[in-house]
Amino acid sequence: MKSNIGHTQAASGVAGLIKMVMALQHGVLPKTLHVGEPTPKVDWSAGAVALLTEETAWPSTGQPRRAGVSSFGISGTNTHAVLEQAPDDEPVSVSESPGVVPWVISARTADALRAQARQLREYVEQRPGLDTAAVADTLVNGRALFEHRAVVLAEAPDAVAAALDALAAGQPHTHLVRARPRPSARPCWCSRGRDAVGRYGCRTPRLHACVRGVHCPL
Repeated sequence: MKSNIGHTQAASGVAGLIKMVMALQHGVLPKTLHVGEPTPKVDWSAGAVALLTEETAWPSTGQPRRAGVSSFGISGTNTHAVLEQAPDDEPVSVSESPGVVPWVISARTADALRAQARQLREYVEQRPGLDTAAVADTLVNGRALFEHRAVVLAEAPDAVAAALDALAAGQPHTHLVRARPRPSARPCWCSRGRDAVGRYGCRTPRLHACVRGVHCPL
């Protein structure tokens, strides 16, 4: 490791792991740099151990590649591990169409909502092979939800475009639902609680103790 990136000190362990993981991934053993000649204190003729003075291919043999890592750093940063090549990713079958997915569109005002529809319509028009499920996920999880909302039931590209055109024009469409959430109201049990106070006076203290726990004054 030292010959490749110098004295890594506290990062010695993780640097050794990274180096070997990349070697496993690319099938190449990197050469050891700055080696004039191997140390004479080691009998290199015995066994099969040798310094890599040249980059060496690590061909696939049908079995996973394996390597030992022994990196020494400043106290407590040592790494001693055996790594094995990860299996190849199995192909994931993807259906041609995800079916009907909801595109949730929102804005602070009705005009802004129509503007959002126009922008999304242009985006769809420029991408014939659009992943409707990915767009639906981004619209829900990647954007804030505001007061004025609409849902386009996205399936066929022509239906999506027609629904967005209708939203932009303020017109109805079979694949379009528009709504605006109402301000929060008191839970219905609050009014029932008031009725209970008048009808069951003897239980009033316990009733008040319950409603105090959910912060709903009677």
